Amino acid sequence: MLDLNNISYKIGNFSLKNVNLKIKNSEYHVLIGPSGSGKTLLLNIIAGFIKPSSGNVIFNNIDITKLPPEKRNISYLLQNLALFPHLNVYQNVYYSLKFIKLSSKEKENLVRKYMQITNIEHLEKRYPLNLSGGEKQRVALARCLAKQPSLLLLDEPFSAIDTLLKTDLKSILKKIKDTGVGILHVTHDPAEAINLADKISVIENGNIVSSKFEEINQDVPLSNFMAKFFGFKNFYQCKYNDENTVEIVDSENYNRIVIEKPTNFNHDCFVYIPPENIIVSETKLLSSARYNLTATVISVTEDFDSVILECDAGISISAKISKNSYIDLNISPGKKVWMSFKVSNLNFI
Repeated sequence: MLDLNNISYKIGNFSLKNVNLKIKNSEYHVLIGPSGSGKTLLLNIIAGFIKPSSGNVIFNNIDITKLPPEKRNISYLLQNLALFPHLNVYQNVYYSLKFIKLSSKEKENLVRKYMQITNIEHLEKRYPLNLSGGEKQRVALARCLAKQPSLLLLDEPFSAIDTLLKTDLKSILKKIKDTGVGILHVTHDPAEAINLADKISVIENGNIVSSKFEEINQDVPLSNFMAKFFGFKNFYQCKYNDENTVEIVDSENYNRIVIEKPTNFNHDCFVYIPPENIIVSETKLLSSARYNLTATVISVTEDFDSVILECDAGISISAKISKNSYIDLNISPGKKVWMSFKVSNLNFI
């Protein structure tokens, strides 16, 4: 359906750099990245509001790079929704069909259809001033869909609504996807992406750094950016020190510790230590296959069935332990503990 080929564009000190992206028919594709990474800029290029300095936008096998927005069979749900305050709900949805060559009855049928899909039929005579944030979102969505696009662009659609309304909107979006409309959804929320997407692409500083679902929905991050963005704990730089030792460097505070060099380590890289694979104890565990660190507990966070300990062991390090262990060890901030993990638990990246 959509094929972006080497899209580049520069604005100020920021630039999209040879972006390539493919979206299949009826695919729910989520583009995820931090603020300022180029997500909305890319949507504006796809919609036709901005022309790329180089590259091509191919849509349904046709080069639409130079086509104006109204000539593209693409709808764009803007973050500010852009509802007309002087029009009621029905009129706002109907407006999207104003310049489309259909009979009045056909237009009315389309408006009714998408008002029903988005659950806003009962609101048809209200004006935007009298709508909640979630209701406005659904009206704008119905307006986008009434013109029956092949592709729907969504710019942070959940940013201004509460948790309950997010659940309702997610259900509506899945229903829309099932009607055959392709969706490109921009967000900065990893959980939102994984919950909705058929495919996820990650953008960092104007570059697509991953378009593989298995690289994102997994237990081990594949890069420093992925680790930071998705909130992984215990992800460090690992530097070759000498033939016997390596340094683990905490990039957040630039502290470091020295450990014995693993046999499979021979160059600078990153290392990830899963918090759930760290054993916390009051005494040192004696084993040649383990690393042991003394640490001070900084903070304690209780989860549903576990406890997360944030500790200072020369580097900031987190451990995930059971609630029973937490109680047995009588852990509280300031307590001195031993942290132990196997050599095999070091994931070098």
